[in-house]
Formats: sequence, structure tokens, C-alpha cells
Amino acid sequence: MLPKPLLPIGDKTILEIIIERLGMFDVDEVILATNYKSNMFEKYFTSIARREFKITISKEKEPLGTAGPIRLAAHILDEPFIVMNGDILTTLDFGKMLRLHKNKKAKITMGTKECRCHFTTVS
Repeated sequence: MLPKPLLPIGDKTILEIIIERLGMFDVDEVILATNYKSNMFEKYFTSIARREFKITISKEKEPLGTAGPIRLAAHILDEPFIVMNGDILTTLDFGKMLRLHKNKKAKITMGTKECRCHFTTVS
């Protein structure tokens, strides 16, 4: 079974779509924090190596929780960076978000989206 970020949508995986979208905002390096089925990510991204992105796979030997992978990659994080799940498709303007982050000299900037859920029941 494929990890969700490797599920295809058309001719690309969810993660490829995310990476290409980040490239629209001058992101040229991506660190994939993997644990579950890490070998599938390595195999896939080795097979589609793209010159416009440097893709590094940071393997967790054991699950480190939400922020654990950031600590694992801390030695290569020397400028503001974006952290996101590998299965979230968004039209967020990452450039605008990074500019705001830098202009405010913020330690952390978080993007959220309000969601109004409506439920219907059938008896």
C-alpha cells in the first residue's frame, strides 16, 4: 500500500504537486522527513530526480512525533523554512507568507484555514 503523499493525482503524486507548487515561490530544496515506508520515497524520488530541486530524505529510525523530524534536520536548516505535511494540497501564497515572516522578524509563522463544517443526518 502506498503512503498517502505518493498517491497519484493524474500523472503526478500528491508530493510532487506540493514540491512543484513550492518551486513557484523560489523553493529549490526540499527535505522529506520519512519513517513509514521510507524506502518507497527514496526509490520514487531517485527515479524522478529533477535538477530544479534538491531533495534530501531524512529518515527517522523511530517515530519522532510532529516536531521530531525538524530537530533531525536542524543541522541543515540555516534560513527560514516551511514545514508541512506531505499530503496537503493548498493554494496558499507561500511567498507572501515568507515575506510576512521576514518583515515581522517572527520566530514562527503559522498558516491556518477556518473550516465551517455542516453535518446532515439521515434517520
